[in-house]
Formats: sequence, C-alpha cells, structure tokens
Amino acid sequence: MKITITGIDESVNIKLLLELRNTFQFAEFGFLYSESNIAKRYPSLDFIKKTASKIGERCALHLCGRGAINQFADKKLVYVTSLFDRVQINGGVSREAAIPAAERLFPAIMITQHNERNMSLIDLDVRNHALLVDSSGGRGISPDEWLLPPTRKSVGFAGGLGPDNLHDELCRIVKTMNPQRLNESDWWVDMESKLRDKDDWFCFSTAHEVLEIFHNFVESPFIKPTGETT
Repeated sequence: MKITITGIDESVNIKLLLELRNTFQFAEFGFLYSESNIAKRYPSLDFIKKTASKIGERCALHLCGRGAINQFADKKLVYVTSLFDRVQINGGVSREAAIPAAERLFPAIMITQHNERNMSLIDLDVRNHALLVDSSGGRGISPDEWLLPPTRKSVGFAGGLGPDNLHDELCRIVKTMNPQRLNESDWWVDMESKLRDKDDWFCFSTAHEVLEIFHNFVESPFIKPTGETT
C-alpha cells in the first residue's frame, strides 16, 4: 500500500522533499507535466528532470494534455521518463497506443485512468500496466462509491482525497477489496488538488499531515494481517 503525493512544483524545497521521502517510506511523489501549460502546478521540464534526479526513487510522472502525450509518442521524452518508476498517461488512451507505450516505458509502470473512455484497457496484455480509478477525470471529486475493477493489476484510487476525508475514504476503499486482494498490497491512493495552498502552490504542511494520516491508518488494527477489516 502506498500513497502518491502529486503536484510537486517549483516552490518546493528539495531538502524538505527528501526529508519527507526518507521519513515516509510508503510515499511516492508525482510531477505533472504539460507541454503547453507551464504554470504553478505544471513545472518546467528542466525542473522535473533536475528534481527527479535528486529524489532518485519513488517518483511518478503524469503526462497531462495532448501536447505532452504527443511528445511522448514521438519519443521526445525518453530521458525524462527514464527517471521515473511510474508514468501516468492522463485522458483517453487507445489499445493501439497503449501497447507500444507500455513497451517503451518498461520496466517502469504505465498507469492509465480507469473510466468509461478507457474500459478497453482493463485486460491489456502487458506486464507493466496499472489502473487508476478516478471517475472525476482529475477534477478532484470523490465518488459516491469506490469500485474495484475486475482485474489482477495494481489499482490506484483518486478523486477529492485530502486531510479532511482521507481516513474515512481509505475505510471505504478497503471495504471494496476481499481479504486476498487486500493482502496483495498492490494498491495505492493519489491526491493533488487538496495539497495546494490558497495561492495554488504545493503545501508541505498539508502533505505531511496527509502522510501522517495514511501512516496511522495502515498501522492501525483496522487492517488485520488476514486482510479482514474491523
């Protein structure tokens, strides 16, 4: 089980980020890359490459927008994707595009969003494919019900998660899994929008709070060794 803290931007103190990584071994750090939208939550490619190189492990890259996805398809991001353990391709992805994308990223994991647009990818026969359940499509809205896709692949959950609701939503997510699935420990949660401050910069104090909540949850008796829940 792990948690992805997404939205590392150019306001981030690298020393503090490394301290978070070293303190919370289950934490992964996500970078949003947009070819055309270089803004607060979309840092420059140079910053992404420099920062990911310093972190060195447990990093994810999220490709956002058609420009970034076209750059990836045209093999213009080979070096930067090689710095990441996992690469998420946001938006709709066809089966024809997904297979070569996964092969190009291997051994890194390719993540696609599991929603109506990408239903055909659930049985994609590649060894490094994971699914992110996010019915809001990156808009930061929690679903009425979390649904675990019928797959043996790694599955993540995103949508409206933050310090105000993470514990309760983790309880709801865990209840979607049978004991065997839970024990496989191949699931994660991802959050971004609620980690930003009033000026739309990444907020360290909020990230630290979220990581503490996640730590307390996974260490609590709520999840028993057998996978049963109290």
